[in-house]
Amino acid sequence: MKIKILLYSEDTAVTDIVTENAVRSFSDTADLDVCSSWSCFSKAKDYDLVLVSIDDTERIRNIIRSEAGTDFCYISDDLDRIRSLEHCQNCYFSGCSGTSFYIFLSNYLKTESIIGSLNDSNIHYSRELSELKVIDRAKLLLIQYFGFSEKQAHRFIEKQSMNLHLSRKMIAEQILKTYDR
Repeated sequence: MKIKILLYSEDTAVTDIVTENAVRSFSDTADLDVCSSWSCFSKAKDYDLVLVSIDDTERIRNIIRSEAGTDFCYISDDLDRIRSLEHCQNCYFSGCSGTSFYIFLSNYLKTESIIGSLNDSNIHYSRELSELKVIDRAKLLLIQYFGFSEKQAHRFIEKQSMNLHLSRKMIAEQILKTYDR
């Protein structure tokens, strides 16, 4: 899935640098929209990353605070302006040069990819853990009702799963429906 990026800049040189880098180097992983109106910030929550290059840091600080779910990158070489925003959460910084911005965007996209991969793994392991909990509860019921050992209960669920062509979780859920009171 592509990262959605919004750029708002009052500096055409910055717009050119961002557009060139985003389109030339990252078009397969990022979609860039360029905006020249303050009204575009009403849609900031629809973007994964909002790039901003303007002089009015107070206004930007207020927008960043109001859009907590969106990442922002302030593009500037002015250290005083950067310092005025450094305590804002979900705000990154990049210099105005092409190399500086390229490094920022490259690192941001790699980080987002890693986070996405970790989230996918987390979902997978959560499902697996949930399945194991259901199976363990079913084994416990088999041990209670039939005096099976843990190994016998496990074997029973495995065998039922193979014989009926159902997942172990489905067999375990059927056991729970039948014996769990």
